[in-house]
Amino acid sequence: MKRGLLAVGAILIAICVAGSGSSASAVEVRLAPLRQSYAPPPLRSKQGWLSISNRDWEDYTFVESKKGRASLFRGRQPYTGGVVIPSGATITIAVEKDTWEIQGETGDRLKVKVREGRTSTVTLEPYGYAGQTGLRGISNDGERVRDEILFEAYVQQQVVVRPAPPTVIVERPAPPVVIARPPVIVNRPSHRPPPRPSRPSSRPHNDKDWGFSFNFGSRR
Repeated sequence: MKRGLLAVGAILIAICVAGSGSSASAVEVRLAPLRQSYAPPPLRSKQGWLSISNRDWEDYTFVESKKGRASLFRGRQPYTGGVVIPSGATITIAVEKDTWEIQGETGDRLKVKVREGRTSTVTLEPYGYAGQTGLRGISNDGERVRDEILFEAYVQQQVVVRPAPPTVIVERPAPPVVIARPPVIVNRPSHRPPPRPSRPSSRPHNDKDWGFSFNFGSRR
């Protein structure tokens, strides 16, 4: 009996450990940083600004369906004629003053009141864990803060920000620089002896006497 209880206890402990390990391995989704912001367009009469910030890792498209109603689609849907809201960007659009309702895939409508000449904000934030998450919309019109789930249980591809590995720079020694210089000619003193002075030329010696003697003889 005791052995049976011990075996059951060991199984329960193993299940608890496995469950704690699986929860520890789940990575909670992080918000995308806001990197871009666009200038608001000019307003006409009876219009206000609706500023939408996308903190999700996916792009969305905002489409006005009718007065006071709008839909939010995942991804870029240019054929709808809507406004694309890239990941990490804030887009401000001019809309008619009204209490707007923004609807996603869940069917829930996020309300936000837009007043003439003023700005109301909507923030799109992901929630959940990596690979299985949803999208929450949060509105703030200066009077009330509301939130609704616009997308639920969809798979994201990029939901976790991992720090980039440090860049490794390998410094290789630079090749030697060869500077071509002209040859240097050094005039060294000559070691040859100076030339001897030339001797005066002498006539060739002749043993014959070329002297002449004129003897007219004296008469006795």
